This record gives sequence, C-alpha cells and structure tokens, in this order.
Amino acid sequence: TPITPDDCAPVRHLYISLIDFKTINKSRADVMKTLQERGIFTQVHYIPVHRQPYYLSHFRKTESHCPRAERYYEQTLSLPLYPAMSDDDIDYVIKAISEIVG
Repeated sequence: TPITPDDCAPVRHLYISLIDFKTINKSRADVMKTLQERGIFTQVHYIPVHRQPYYLSHFRKTESHCPRAERYYEQTLSLPLYPAMSDDDIDYVIKAISEIVG
C-alpha cells in the first residue's frame, strides 16, 4: 500500500502491484487473462524508456543496460483504480489477486 505523507493529498490514478511471476510460476499474461475472466481489467505501466522505439533506434541499449528497470517492469501490474470503485469492488479485486497469486 502506498505511503501518503501527512501534508499530501494525492489523486491516485494507478495502483501498481509488484508480483514475482517467476516465483508463483505464472506469466503476467496468464494472470492478466485470469483476472479479465473475472471482470478485472489490468494493464502494464510503463514500458521502460530504454525499450521505447526511439531509444532503441538511436542508442541500441540492451536489457542489461538497465537491470533495475527491467526487474521492475517484469514484475509490475496495474490494477483497477477509479473514483467509482466501491469498497466491495476493492475487496473483489483483492480477493481475486490473492486467489490467483497465492
């Protein structure tokens, strides 16, 4: 859960979860598909800058160039977060993630 400083009132539009897909022996695509089958739509934010087409064509860096960004990208999954989500909606997403991820 993100930490919010006392003097801050953020408006969160993304809720990023880090999942070690290798440890749970499931691909991110499989987790996303299973969640979608339960009506939970997820995304991946964001592709690391060094993987963007412009940077690949101009700098030709490899994945090993930014290992921490790669590790983060490999484990990230954006969960639904929007103003109309009810507490029941949130509980549903948490329960589904818990069941799928373990």
